[in-house]
Amino acid sequence: VSSTNNDDACSAVYDLLMDVLLYQPDGGGSSLPPPGLSQCGNERLRSGTSNTAKSWVAEFAPQARLRDLKLSILDFVAPCRRWALFVGDTVMEKDEGKDDDEEEPMAKREVTRDNGLGTARTVALLVAASGDIHPDVSEQASSYLRAHMDSRRNVTGASVPSGDNRDDASKPNTEAGEIGQNKNDDVVPSSSPSHALLGQPIALACALLSLVLGDAVAVGIVRNLPATTAPPTLGSQIPHLNESTPVSTRSVVMSMKRRMVNDKISAAIFNFVACRVLDDEPRIFVLAGDANLTKDANSAAPLELAKRIGSLAIAAVSNLLGSGGSISSVGMASSRANPRVESARLLNSLCIRLSAFYDAMISVEEEEEKKSNIRDKHASSDTVATQLHGLLSKALAVSCLVLSGFSSPHTAGLSNQGSLDTRDFSYGVVCTLARSQFAASSTYTIFNRGELSQSSSQVASIATASLIFGCSANDHESLRPRAVAALDALLAAYCRVCDKERAEMQSNETSKDVEIDLSTVSNPWAEVNLTKNDEAASKAARSKLEGLSRSLLPLLWSAAQSNQPKASRLAAARWASDLVKPIDRANACHILCFLAGDVDPTASSVAKEGLGISEALKDGNIVGQSSPSENVLPDFHELVTVLFESKDKTHRNATKLTSSWVPMYEDFSPRGQGATLRLGLMCLLGDLYGGGDDAVEVYVSAICSTILPFKSHRGAALGREFVDLLDECSICLAGCLATSRFARVRIVSSSEKFTLEDISNLAISANSSKARRHLAKTLGLLYEDKKIWGQDNGVSSISLGKWVEACGIARTMDVCASKLNGMQSNLHMAGEIHGAAFLGSRCARAFRLAALGDANTDITDDALINKCWDSVCRIISAMGSGTSNSDEVIGDACSQGISVAFSYDAVDSPVLDRRLYDCSAHALSKLFDALRKYGNGDHTDAMRTTSLARAAGVALAASTSGAGTAADNSATGETAALGPARLQCVEALFALLGSNAFRKDNEISLVVGEALVNYADAYSPEGAVWTRPSGEQAWPEKYDEEFQAELPPHEQVLYRLLRKEIKASNPQKRTSCAPAMFALVGHCSRLCTTAFIFYLFFGQG
Repeated sequence: VSSTNNDDACSAVYDLLMDVLLYQPDGGGSSLPPPGLSQCGNERLRSGTSNTAKSWVAEFAPQARLRDLKLSILDFVAPCRRWALFVGDTVMEKDEGKDDDEEEPMAKREVTRDNGLGTARTVALLVAASGDIHPDVSEQASSYLRAHMDSRRNVTGASVPSGDNRDDASKPNTEAGEIGQNKNDDVVPSSSPSHALLGQPIALACALLSLVLGDAVAVGIVRNLPATTAPPTLGSQIPHLNESTPVSTRSVVMSMKRRMVNDKISAAIFNFVACRVLDDEPRIFVLAGDANLTKDANSAAPLELAKRIGSLAIAAVSNLLGSGGSISSVGMASSRANPRVESARLLNSLCIRLSAFYDAMISVEEEEEKKSNIRDKHASSDTVATQLHGLLSKALAVSCLVLSGFSSPHTAGLSNQGSLDTRDFSYGVVCTLARSQFAASSTYTIFNRGELSQSSSQVASIATASLIFGCSANDHESLRPRAVAALDALLAAYCRVCDKERAEMQSNETSKDVEIDLSTVSNPWAEVNLTKNDEAASKAARSKLEGLSRSLLPLLWSAAQSNQPKASRLAAARWASDLVKPIDRANACHILCFLAGDVDPTASSVAKEGLGISEALKDGNIVGQSSPSENVLPDFHELVTVLFESKDKTHRNATKLTSSWVPMYEDFSPRGQGATLRLGLMCLLGDLYGGGDDAVEVYVSAICSTILPFKSHRGAALGREFVDLLDECSICLAGCLATSRFARVRIVSSSEKFTLEDISNLAISANSSKARRHLAKTLGLLYEDKKIWGQDNGVSSISLGKWVEACGIARTMDVCASKLNGMQSNLHMAGEIHGAAFLGSRCARAFRLAALGDANTDITDDALINKCWDSVCRIISAMGSGTSNSDEVIGDACSQGISVAFSYDAVDSPVLDRRLYDCSAHALSKLFDALRKYGNGDHTDAMRTTSLARAAGVALAASTSGAGTAADNSATGETAALGPARLQCVEALFALLGSNAFRKDNEISLVVGEALVNYADAYSPEGAVWTRPSGEQAWPEKYDEEFQAELPPHEQVLYRLLRKEIKASNPQKRTSCAPAMFALVGHCSRLCTTAFIFYLFFGQG
């Protein structure tokens, strides 16, 4: 049958064969035609005659006989057989490979012209038969269909309509021939779009979907669509009915309309249209002229075709999935036999193609709007926004209806395979639409389950978000990742919308640009127009964002509860971090702090990243850390109000929540409390005005109440999370006291159960080394601020003796000295020695610096002060002896303790009290021994050597004032001169250059250089004069050991480096001198820069 010359005959044959393939005998004698047949077609079959039976119906009433007939038709129709039922015209054309002068018999060849309808009719018959109730027929039809679709899998080349300018990769192949032709035959494409395998995909899809809907419904849908570019029909054209149509004609037309097919055939059709038509044809809606696609003639055809297929497909899917509740009854049937599953597959594939086409149209409109300066991109997009947008909204509504039955915990047990597959595709629809430009539409239907939002108080509805959050908590375990993916896509859509609102709000608040002639205006800043534009619009946009935050907070709190699945908690963390925090920082941080203590490490990690403390928790020194620009911290006072204050109704109204219970700081897990305290410290450090005394008081009280239970667990084993909480408490308490003087006054004057004695005890006996270090620092900060110990918190000055009595530092130092001296025995505890070293060094530093500012610092008749000096000497001597301890923890604690004890804040080293000469000389001597032991030889330890070098540099700087003093300690029989001990220690530092420790860690040479800088420039006040070797004004050319020992520190270091170390024969020694000299040059550069800046601001005076 020719498909080009006699299309009416092809349509009639197609209708007849379709009637036979869809026919099923009705044993009940019903007057209704079988599913898929029209009344006219059914009567035509019944009126047929038979040679073996009374009628055609009687002959084919047995299933076996009907099966044989259908198999014969399939053999006759199948494109892989030798017969070609629907073919084009065969004509003779000149062979392009022959020249005009050649007169061979084969100069011309047969060429088949096909408009694609023949292939489409053949494929439609096979698809309909593949859903037959008889397995032999369905398997045979599926086999023929599969062979046809695989026939061109490995063939290159293309056969496209003339005038079609597709790229080569998308052109179908012609080398294998068309239906009914051999490989050597050629197919000449016609002027209408066709496809080598599907013929005309649009016409094929519309015909198949019409079988699912029935002609009565399908024709009604098509009639409401524009018919300017309507695809041809495969069967006979049904006449159009109107009000003037006679009743007799109306009855005839109605008898020509087919009924809808059964579920099994519907499943086969859905699967084929989804997989073969939509999935395998990514450019199905982009036809000729797509390279220059506009909203004019080129885009009209693909838009109308997309509307036609979309309308029919969504109507067919809605018939099966639109009820929503019936989806729970989907059984374990395979996908090909389950119409509901296949309809969901079709809906997912359709949304992928329609959303891609929608995005392409929107991008074209944006380009046109840029040229025409149209502000609202949806203002002139009536075609896309009202037509394609409506189809996508309907698809979203159907998918949400499917998922709505599983957002409740009461449906958790419904987990059959068919239902799982259907919901899987429904999640895909939500993801696809949320990631497309459909989500940016001004109607915001993506957020309201496909319906227009009626609320004007917020940016968008949260109906879809509530649905998917419920699914992530209650859906089957295997589908929760899909629900999380849908939530992520929806989150990205919300973020895009909110970013757009914020951009518009900022543009409204930005001042207009004013061109100013600088040559005529003395003060151009005074001429700038600072009036804000569209203040009402900006306020409305801000109100919408706040409304969205108010709506989301209860939803996120429900999803973040510990009894919810981890997928729900993870999604709540992401939404709070990415969406709510830019709108409402304090309440978003409230949720994130709670989730930071989640048992799931992924949810906890996401929450910490949202808070900006994921990196800060790794290091206790967060004072110098800065948060990225996108991770803006909330206001400290607001954060404290939300997290730490009471949980009454007033608080809930302030936080804009309506839930009956919201966890506060006391309800958090230990990890959550630690993250909360760290966030509070970061906010306090980032607050320009210090956070306010009332907020600081609440924050300090929360820290003290958290750390208070640990004083009853001294030395007892604690879980890891409680140890981490103790660390956070100590870090945050130290950071708060270092920042706020009010906090120090609050701790000293507090009448709570957590006292200074408790802090000192925990600093020695706590289970965590980090906690011991920072608790010692906390106590040192309190001791060093003398004013807070006076009357009325520092209004009147306080003497050294009264300060010692008020703060109780004498007892603390005595305890530390006793603990440190106990390390000589075999019964000491390393943890207590570690804590005593840090606490003792802090106390020694505080007392040494406090004594410098006291007018009666030389008194010797005060027993308490003498006891304190004695304790300081014992502490320093014990720490010096501990630097060589075989226990690395003790040795490192002692070396760091020496660095703390001798440290100072002034530019020049303060004068060292003479009572500290002996202990300082002893400490320097022990540092000399430890540097030799761990810098070279069998005990080489790069880490310990680095710590020892730093301690040596600080100790050398602090003892500069006693450099030329010799002390004779006859009480112990030990003679120790501070000057020689200093020179010995300097010699040990130079010996580290090129040492074994340097070979293990090259950075040691830089540490040595910094230590030598501390030694060289420790004391250089204005007018200071250093003694030099007698009679020597210039350096001798040859290195002289005695000469360098008599030089002042700054010259000694330079002379030693330039005359000896850099000229050493050891290449490692020469190499290590470069970083040390870099340290010297860097220090000098800093001094020059500081002096220059001081000169610029204050002049020569």
